[in-house]
Amino acid sequence: MRELVYERWSSEKVVSKIMSHIKELKKNGEPLNSKHAQINHSRLWRIAWDYFGFWDNVLKAVGLDPDIERKAKKGFNPSRPLGRSKLAPSLEQETLLLKKGNIAKLTSVMRELRKSLKQSPTIQEISQGSSTSVKQVNEWLVYRDQLITAYMKLAKQLATDNYYYYLNNYGYTSEKLEDFIAKGYLLLSESFEQFDWSNSNGSFTSYLRSVFETQLEKSPFGTNPYAESLDKVMFVSRGGREITFGDAVAVSKDDVFDLIVSNEYSSNEPTVKNRILSTYLKQLPRIFKEIVLWDYRIKYQAKTDHEMAKILNIEVSQLYSLKNVAIRKLKAINAKGA
Repeated sequence: MRELVYERWSSEKVVSKIMSHIKELKKNGEPLNSKHAQINHSRLWRIAWDYFGFWDNVLKAVGLDPDIERKAKKGFNPSRPLGRSKLAPSLEQETLLLKKGNIAKLTSVMRELRKSLKQSPTIQEISQGSSTSVKQVNEWLVYRDQLITAYMKLAKQLATDNYYYYLNNYGYTSEKLEDFIAKGYLLLSESFEQFDWSNSNGSFTSYLRSVFETQLEKSPFGTNPYAESLDKVMFVSRGGREITFGDAVAVSKDDVFDLIVSNEYSSNEPTVKNRILSTYLKQLPRIFKEIVLWDYRIKYQAKTDHEMAKILNIEVSQLYSLKNVAIRKLKAINAKGA
């Protein structure tokens, strides 16, 4: 049902497809109580709800007894988070998966990346042939470091969510997906090192998109979690702005902030994609506050919240209020398309 383009079909054809699909699920021994269908076949459940009104009506339409189906719990785990397939590993298995193989390398990759940022490129290399001051370059390096950390957190979060999505919908094995996620995560870190940050016209967004498109294997449906993220989530940009050296600080904030205020992908529709996006977007306000926080720290040369509050002669709680005001102002600016 994933590929069902039901909007283009007549009501009769949609109903016929729904009924034949439900019969097929029943033939395969699937429990068809409403909760199980909502979790494991969310797209089917939503379309059926649109056309039949209640799930019980769907079951009756294909000659099934709703009361009997409600008691059929085979293979259904009510404690499983929404969106996970029956094939998803248990918590213990998941922990082992994250610890073994390529995934285990990610922590050391992150550590090495941060280390390399402090060493290369040098301030002289970046500012060569331009009027950029040493102070501006220093500030940019700090922002770049923070931005990389934010991207890494988001990439790991999305990769984990997409693990179950692709395991269920694309038939990937756990080993294949583990390699796939690790490769995408490693490509992200390598891209930060390989991109020419000194090019004032360079777009990191476009560069990263091309890396993912050319170096990551596509799913049977012609997409992959990272490419989808780039196109539909990570780089929602209202003014066509992208991360460039020339406007690094302002644009870095805009790119992260646009994700928070964008409502294009915030539908409450009970589909796997929107559940992933909802989880993803919830992570952003905290990360955005961290970036705003660095703005204050650079300006006042403070290392901690408490130190910064002391310099400003205010309480720490007031400092957070200031940050929230800054966020609201930026939200208003973005809402106007500035």
